[in-house]
Amino acid sequence: MYEILNLALKRADDTGVNIGLAVTYQCIKTICSIYPNQELLELAANSINKFLDCENNNLKYLGIDALISIVAINPKFALEH
Repeated sequence: MYEILNLALKRADDTGVNIGLAVTYQCIKTICSIYPNQELLELAANSINKFLDCENNNLKYLGIDALISIVAINPKFALEH
């Protein structure tokens, strides 16, 4: 499952369209709900920047929601944001 999430997150990041952001968000939420894998958590934390940098307030909200999910697992990910 870790390999599939890693691949899906990397491919979704490359699209640059809204559907790619939707897949990225769902990957982040899934990564936060399974047994923690440090590599996936770091990749998810880096992906959150795309949401927070968007001009669309709805996407910023998704970024904040994803950040809350990942910070509940490890608070160190909040430092860069």
